[in-house]
Amino acid sequence: MRFDTCAHSHDTHAMAQRAFAARIAQFAGVKPGETILEFGAGTGALTLHLCDAGAHVRATDISAAMVSLGRAAVPSAVWSELDAFREPLPECPFQVSSGLLQWAEEPVSILQQWKASLTPGGKMVHAFACEPCLMEWRRLVGESPVRWRDERAWCEVFSTAGCSSRRSSNSHQARRSLIHAI
Repeated sequence: MRFDTCAHSHDTHAMAQRAFAARIAQFAGVKPGETILEFGAGTGALTLHLCDAGAHVRATDISAAMVSLGRAAVPSAVWSELDAFREPLPECPFQVSSGLLQWAEEPVSILQQWKASLTPGGKMVHAFACEPCLMEWRRLVGESPVRWRDERAWCEVFSTAGCSSRRSSNSHQARRSLIHAI
């Protein structure tokens, strides 16, 4: 996708993402003072909720333009460019992402990489779209760059990656799943 070239107009069309971010933050149960590494932070919809909950957030995105916009929107987070699928990851006790994992060609290996960068006892909350979802968008783009999986298939991805899910939630309104893996 062209997130870098479309960053300037992203928030204009991101109402569903902002609502989803609020739900993820509530689901994550962030405590004041927690240190969180966010992958695919975009312009900061989830980052804002995490910071408002009192977390110390390192927000990352592959797109320099998204990082710039996110830094302006949520200056209380520490922002940097990071390709969470290909670059070495810093160790951290808590990881989050919203709408990123479904873009991974090999989500099992990505989850294994992410899990390896957790500090002992660390946790992760990764939220993503499930089948069937985003039907309007899918009709517009035709062939999707995303391989859509249902909730059962995503649970299998986490299990195969060696991540034991403590909690998961599926929103039937948005058809999105939240998976909390340790």
